[in-house]
Amino acid sequence: MTMFGQAAAVTMWPSMAAAFGQTIAYYRGENSVSVTAIKTDPSTVEANEYGVIVHAEANDFLLLAADLIISETTITPTEDDYIKIGSNEYKISPVGEGFFSYEDPAQTIIRVNTRKVT
Repeated sequence: MTMFGQAAAVTMWPSMAAAFGQTIAYYRGENSVSVTAIKTDPSTVEANEYGVIVHAEANDFLLLAADLIISETTITPTEDDYIKIGSNEYKISPVGEGFFSYEDPAQTIIRVNTRKVT
C-alpha cells in the first residue's frame, strides 16, 4: 500500500469500520476483548511446510492496534491467540514473516493473519 493509501486508510477507518466492520472476540488464553474488525475475503492455503497439499481457509482481520487491550495491556498477536465470531473460530497463524503486520507507518491499523479452525 502506498503512503497515500495508508494515510487514507487511517483517515477513513471510522467510515470503513461502520460500513464493513463487525464485532469480534479476540482471545488470549482465558482473557478476551471485543473489538470492531473488518474481515477480508478468504484465501486458500494449498501446501504445508512438507509440501503436502492441504486445504485451509485463511482470513485476515483489520482492526485498530490500540483496541487490542487485554488485562490493561496493549498486545500484539501471537500464535496462541484466536478470534471468535459466533460459532466460527480463527487461529492466529503466521503468513510470510509474522502473525500480523501494520497497515500504516504510524502503526494504527493492524492486519491479523488467521486460518479458520471451526
